[in-house]
Amino acid sequence: MVSSSVVFKAIRACCATVLLGLALCAPRPALADPLRADLSFDTSGGYGRLILRFSQEVDAQVRISGTILVISFPEPVDVSIDRLNFGDTDYIGAARRDPDGKAIRIALARKVTLSQMTAAEQLFVDLLPDSWSGPPPGLPREVIEDLARRAREADRAK
Repeated sequence: MVSSSVVFKAIRACCATVLLGLALCAPRPALADPLRADLSFDTSGGYGRLILRFSQEVDAQVRISGTILVISFPEPVDVSIDRLNFGDTDYIGAARRDPDGKAIRIALARKVTLSQMTAAEQLFVDLLPDSWSGPPPGLPREVIEDLARRAREADRAK
């Protein structure tokens, strides 16, 4: 005769196997592809300029916490920060992307004043050195011309 504890263990094992199979076969919500972005860094104007070009408009938040520049996104962004880690060490010590893709953190190599501008799908983050005087730099001419062209096309489409 088979003891009741052996039967109980066998039933428990079968139930666990069935539940595991159901969990593995259950439909999962589709994961949205992260937003794509390109990142570049330029120091030709006497200051550091980070330029993020997204595949669509994004409401990014930019702040400095101590010596760390944080650029946060409302959704995951697929962007390579490799160029920053091998870039101009006068402004950037190191950079990393958060594992969830919702932020970029940049260790600054010097004290800077932050200036930011958004133009359609682009985000410009200027790192102005202590020696900077006057107003922050403006948008590049080609960006302004592109925005004006888009505005004219939108007016014509109405």
